[in-house]
Amino acid sequence: MKKYPRHIFFFLFWPFIASIISFWFQLDIFYSSLTFLAVPAVYLSFLLPKMVKKVAIFSILSTVPFSITIDYIAHYTNQWQVLNGPFPRFLGYVSIEDVIWVVFFSFFAIMFYEYFIDFSRKRNIWNPRMKILAGFTWGLFLLFLALYFFFPTALNIPYFYLVAGLLFLVTPSIVELLRRPKLLSKFILVIFYFFFFALIYELTALKLGQWTFPGNQYIGWVQIFGLQFPFEELFFGFLFYSTIVLVCYEAFDDDEK
Repeated sequence: MKKYPRHIFFFLFWPFIASIISFWFQLDIFYSSLTFLAVPAVYLSFLLPKMVKKVAIFSILSTVPFSITIDYIAHYTNQWQVLNGPFPRFLGYVSIEDVIWVVFFSFFAIMFYEYFIDFSRKRNIWNPRMKILAGFTWGLFLLFLALYFFFPTALNIPYFYLVAGLLFLVTPSIVELLRRPKLLSKFILVIFYFFFFALIYELTALKLGQWTFPGNQYIGWVQIFGLQFPFEELFFGFLFYSTIVLVCYEAFDDDEK
């Protein structure tokens, strides 16, 4: 990170600035996500213009079908609820704002990693291994659609946040890091940064009523400044989401070095 010291200050202060802007204008989830995520993503796009297409393709292809599946079941089972988004719900439950959030978060995390840590600057837009990841995410989406149309009660999964987090975030992250332990030393600063970033964003969103956690199927609660959210959000959302983004990027679209 020593190579570009002047730019890191923007990213360290940005979550605080984005929080102030969100409170000042009382932003809903859509405009707040653009403030928190799209602004630094655009900033990084100017710093790394030759990586934009590659990272954008990865972020859209790997997250959109997956996030639709997860978001539908999470809303259906009351694991979380988006409260003030401007868009109608897809399939009755899916928050379009959540899907946009996931794409921007993934793009931001990878561009941050490439600029400050990886320095690979690979120009190939498409890695053949992406077919594996795309096959998995779209296969999962097709399975979801089959259950949605023919066996909808099967989507009522108890403790869904816990189950999905362990299955799709923790397990593949640990497997890949055991295969390539050197990657952890590259990921660790990015993971710490996005943990800090996600915490500020979470507290801002809860205070503004952008989302909530109305269910009771969680393993515990975290309370900070009078606001509370499930332990699953802290562990999976703050810690392991950025980890799985980097793991999938290195495993399927980069060089695992």
